[in-house]
Amino acid sequence: MPVTGAVRGRQVPSIWRDIWQAGCQAQRSRPCPRTQVRQASSMASERGIQRERLKHMKQQRTQEEKENVGLDDVRWQLMVPGMSSYSPATTMTKLTNRSILGAFVRPPISRFPPSPSFLYAFLKAKSFDLVGRIATVITSKPTFLTSAKFKQNNSQLVPTAKALHRAMYEAVARGDKLALKKVCGEHLASRFAKAIDARPAGRRYGWELVKYNSTMFWPRVLDNKIIQMGADKKMGVTRPPVIRQVVVGIQSRQRRWEVENVKGKDRVVEGSEKEQDVTEYVVLNCAMDRDTWTQGDWRIIGTTSETTPEKWKETQRLLQDIESLS
Repeated sequence: MPVTGAVRGRQVPSIWRDIWQAGCQAQRSRPCPRTQVRQASSMASERGIQRERLKHMKQQRTQEEKENVGLDDVRWQLMVPGMSSYSPATTMTKLTNRSILGAFVRPPISRFPPSPSFLYAFLKAKSFDLVGRIATVITSKPTFLTSAKFKQNNSQLVPTAKALHRAMYEAVARGDKLALKKVCGEHLASRFAKAIDARPAGRRYGWELVKYNSTMFWPRVLDNKIIQMGADKKMGVTRPPVIRQVVVGIQSRQRRWEVENVKGKDRVVEGSEKEQDVTEYVVLNCAMDRDTWTQGDWRIIGTTSETTPEKWKETQRLLQDIESLS
């Protein structure tokens, strides 16, 4: 019998040497209990950090909303307060009043960051949006050879956004809370209502859209996505809606003024009239029925800002945290 190795001075056959080496290798590859404890502790610590990060962002958003309520009406009439939040477990009503994370608002070419990774993220996001819209069209077809029930009607997005944008600011100026509920999401309408209630007694406001600027390129659709939400049996949502969200950029010159009542007569407060060029990225969404593929009413749910590399990374990190905790 051939001899190829030795253990403690004794020669052993090659087969026993192989068995012994395999056992040693298995022993070395077996995780140490202390290592397992450290790994489990590290994972728990990481999940704790993710929870704290989400908790901190929620508290910060709540604090910003409280501070925004006390702002003067110039801010409220010239800029819609931004809002971007998403909860995995929400009802149909809440879904249509909250914006969905992941909207990519491309900066103008003159300010586009010279970063290959940012360009790749932009192309990837727009590709996903296109695939989502095509998939929705295909899903809405009763059979392969019949026409799709879902109609995108993209040509109507800009006119709809312009009409809602004008109606919203006119309602804010008048202090018409009922009209705001018809053109704004519930969350945004509530915040406008608080600002209206905080106005001085007897003080009213006027607002006028003087003109649209850069009409060759604006207004324009900057983000157009369709999200098919998952069911949530705990919340009683077995057939959740399909959410359609659009971001429309609007450049305009707006004029506002204050009106006070003196001895039963209205007069413009001296020095209150002001014109300003404003660029806004208005976020609208609506819900679609999965059976008939009819769209509900479009509503403005807030505004957003141009996407930057830092903002996009933070959004992706937040989405990962939400997925890991859901």
